[in-house]
Amino acid sequence: EPTFKASNSSLRALQASIGNSYKCNAEEHVQVTDAFSVNIFKVWVQAFQVQGDKFGSVEECQLDENSMLIPIAVGGALAGLVLIVLIASLIGRKRSHAGYQT
Repeated sequence: EPTFKASNSSLRALQASIGNSYKCNAEEHVQVTDAFSVNIFKVWVQAFQVQGDKFGSVEECQLDENSMLIPIAVGGALAGLVLIVLIASLIGRKRSHAGYQT
């Protein structure tokens, strides 16, 4: 049975504050050594101060936070367009009624 061993005493992946958990749905590439790396996704871990079977407060990875930015930006742009159309229609109604007054 082939085995592979790798160690790294300075790895800074999957970090969270003590008592908190680390969660990442996006795929992350973790370089352990020059000869060994691992791709992980949909991970939720906590190393210390686990209370019973409950994870602590979640600290999400940067990749997940960035992936939420796009839907928020698109939603904001659509809301802005709806607002512009609404204001334009209200202004158009006022102008069209102004010509019929005697």
